[in-house]
Amino acid sequence: MFQTILLPLDGSRQAEGILPHAIALAAAFGAAVELLHVIPASAGPHRAGPADPIGSRMKRADGARYLSEKASELRAAGVEVAATRVEEGGAAEVIVALLRDGGYDAVGLTPHGDGQWRYLSIGCTAVAVVLNAQTSILLAPDSPTHRGDASEPTSPYPYRRIMAPVDCSPRSDWAVGIAATLARKSGAHLQVVHFLLPPEVVSRHPTGGSARSLVERMVETNRAEARRYLDETVQRHQTPDLSLEGVVIHGHSGPAEAVGVFSEEEDIDLVILSAHGRGVSSEWPLGGTAAKLMLRAQKPVLLLQDLPHQRRLREAAPASARALASDLRTSR
Repeated sequence: MFQTILLPLDGSRQAEGILPHAIALAAAFGAAVELLHVIPASAGPHRAGPADPIGSRMKRADGARYLSEKASELRAAGVEVAATRVEEGGAAEVIVALLRDGGYDAVGLTPHGDGQWRYLSIGCTAVAVVLNAQTSILLAPDSPTHRGDASEPTSPYPYRRIMAPVDCSPRSDWAVGIAATLARKSGAHLQVVHFLLPPEVVSRHPTGGSARSLVERMVETNRAEARRYLDETVQRHQTPDLSLEGVVIHGHSGPAEAVGVFSEEEDIDLVILSAHGRGVSSEWPLGGTAAKLMLRAQKPVLLLQDLPHQRRLREAAPASARALASDLRTSR
């Protein structure tokens, strides 16, 4: 599933909060990581003043030294670091260009880095990556309780409870398989959850008895089908080394809101879901539920981009993004 994961780091402790999650993911799937540090461009059409080649070289040297230190930490934790790279430009633009050019199966980052974010649930760089990356994304809010002291070695995030929300679609089935693999490798308990929402009745007047009866019959039919689906899912993935259960949750809010409430109540460490479910649209890289979960950034989320959709979007990527990625490779 994952062969190479891109990890952008800006030098802040907040951004380094992704490292324990990346170690756990790399260990579970045998993936390598590449470390990226982006420095501001020394010259360009949107930068005033003359170029500063000396300052740029110093920043590159500092960035390379910083990434070398982080690479050593990851290798000590058993992770293969395929490369480190320092690039110039806007952070979001560089990250998205590299991802769209291919070669990476996922990108891992935190909602915030070293910017000002006191009143923001997610920073502008993370938003741009989430909405434009068109690849799988591991987004993990920084957790000081698991960050450890700077002098301590970086270790895998200790997943205890993993949640895989499903909507009975083939894409969510695929996501459950990925979640089961990670749960086995990390020893976590996996909950496959379907949120049962009542069908909407459109009326300007109070719902009559016939309408209520219809809604109740539909809810009961959906409940029975969801239970059957979850039982089959558990049977398909159950192994002696996996703690797994299927849960049907009844609610009245939207799917994303229900996932958020459940993940808080159950103290979920990681939510894993497909970028699209039943309501997939080829015009959007993310479905509505996935986008809301990523942009709220309350719990760590592993968003799995379905590959055929990802390839179509990459082929349709703007020429400017492809040219930037080509320039980055050339200047590497």
